[in-house]
Formats: sequence, C-alpha cells, structure tokens
Amino acid sequence: MFNRNKKSLAVDLARPEGKPIVLKLLKSADVLTENFRPGALDTLGFSYEILRKENPEADLLLAQGLLKGPYEHRLALDEVTQMMADSPT
Repeated sequence: MFNRNKKSLAVDLARPEGKPIVLKLLKSADVLTENFRPGALDTLGFSYEILRKENPEADLLLAQGLLKGPYEHRLALDEVTQMMADSPT
C-alpha cells in the first residue's frame, strides 16, 4: 500500500535459508536500512561488523523510531510514530 510500483522481497532472517540471501543482496547494495529493535540484528547474526565486511562501501542506516526515553524499547512502525506525533499536547 505504501510502496506502490516498487520491487520487494520478504526474507525470514530467523531461518537459516534467509541469511545467505540477505548477504548476497548486500554485496551489490548501495544502502541498507533497518528498523528493528536495538540489538535485534546482532541476535539474528547481522552485526554491524558482519554487514560492513560483506560490503564496506554500503551505507548502513539504523532507523530507530523511538529514541532515549520511556518508549525506547517499543516497536516503532511508521504508522505508530505518525500517530504519536499527531497527538495533541
């Protein structure tokens, strides 16, 4: 719905078959963005060091939605952060 006319691929990073697919894609990527909770990529075997080793030229972007504060460990999907930003004060 939000990414019309764009190619996409869903890969389950928790399955053993997922990791080689992502690492292969990363070798030719210009940019990698992620929006997991802090430490989630490390747990899945995709630490910064591993990603940097696979493609030292790629820009790696951590897109953490909620920064330091009471909500920092909550999941921050686009729709959630938009609703929180629009709430009256």
